[in-house]
Amino acid sequence: RDLDSPDNASEAVEAMLSAIDQALSAGVPGEPSAAQPPAAKLVDSTGKDAEWVTPPAKLTSGRTCVHSVFGVDIHERAVCQQCKGRSDKVEYSRLVAHAPVTRIKQVADDNPGAHFERLWKFATSTYLPCAKCTSSAPLAVPCMVKRTLSQCRPTVVALALSWPDRPTQSFLSTIWDLFFPRLCLQYFFDSIELPELKRPDGAAAGSSGGPGKPYSPSDSEVTRRLAGDAILLAVLCYVPAKAQYVTLGYAPNLHEWLCFEDAAVRRVGARWDEMKSRMVADGYQPLMLFYQLKRH
Repeated sequence: RDLDSPDNASEAVEAMLSAIDQALSAGVPGEPSAAQPPAAKLVDSTGKDAEWVTPPAKLTSGRTCVHSVFGVDIHERAVCQQCKGRSDKVEYSRLVAHAPVTRIKQVADDNPGAHFERLWKFATSTYLPCAKCTSSAPLAVPCMVKRTLSQCRPTVVALALSWPDRPTQSFLSTIWDLFFPRLCLQYFFDSIELPELKRPDGAAAGSSGGPGKPYSPSDSEVTRRLAGDAILLAVLCYVPAKAQYVTLGYAPNLHEWLCFEDAAVRRVGARWDEMKSRMVADGYQPLMLFYQLKRH
């Protein structure tokens, strides 16, 4: 594909990761095929069919090296905020999460002071109509799709940003200011079901409501295990003035940010604010953020 568009470049990175994952999974015994999972049925509180939800595509592998590094296992369930109807659970995996910067900025304007993780979560929230409620009240509150992190955590969280054409310097500065070199993975989700998270009594991971139920992001156990556990190590950027792609990487041994521009490598600052100011001044558009998670 034509890589003159910044969005196409981040899609190309995801396509390469997916292709490698698919190729490696072909040699893993017992791996499922890449068949699209069936649509999930949304039912109202009486148990009657109300709506259908089409799930995202499902990756083939849960065991390849690509999936173990970048893979995020998720299940979703649509819940009507009015009649409390809920859909069947839909499970899938993804290697890269996507969000448009215009939507993130809109959410930031409506929620001043909110952390980047919450801005991302709100910006990518999905709402669906409930057939039962819509038929009786066209302006009924829609169904919200609840996302749960399940099975395992990735080593690297890859976030892709889509940009409008010719963003202004002010807009670019605003987006950079929303980023932070650390994030908390749990705040991207509505709840968490991780096998390694055990309650003190040894019961299965669950909320205060009892064993087997997912943790919510506010649970102290999850906060203790996951808070502040992701560090920004690399940013893929597009430079419109040069029609060129560069990568910013943090070198822990040097305690400094480096800029990789073709064969040239230069230092851009030891402090996050210093590096960020230089990137804004030079018009760098961040396309992908790579956060590394610590293992507990």
